[in-house]
Amino acid sequence: YVIVLVIDGPRMSETFGDTSYQYIPNLSGLLAPQGVLVKNFRNNGPTYTNAGHTAITTGVYQSINNGGFELPKNPSMFQYFLKEKNYDSTAAWVIASKGKLDILANTKNKN
Repeated sequence: YVIVLVIDGPRMSETFGDTSYQYIPNLSGLLAPQGVLVKNFRNNGPTYTNAGHTAITTGVYQSINNGGFELPKNPSMFQYFLKEKNYDSTAAWVIASKGKLDILANTKNKN
């Protein structure tokens, strides 16, 4: 299984940029050691939720509607995974706390 955890909102200075990890004791002490932590990810554009999450899932920064009314243009890691393994769409899930992020489960380019 692969789980990609993205936390929308906290600043680097409040999370892994603060070596005391005072605001993220469970994330830093329990969860991070069980996986791979990517700390050098940067947003190269506006910090809108949908644009940032689309960049994470497709690898391409795209100016995109932030209301959830526009699908990403490029194929996502989920689509590449499903195609490579010849799985149907039920084998990859997007679980999000914001309804507008359901756009991450599909893209304009089906690749």
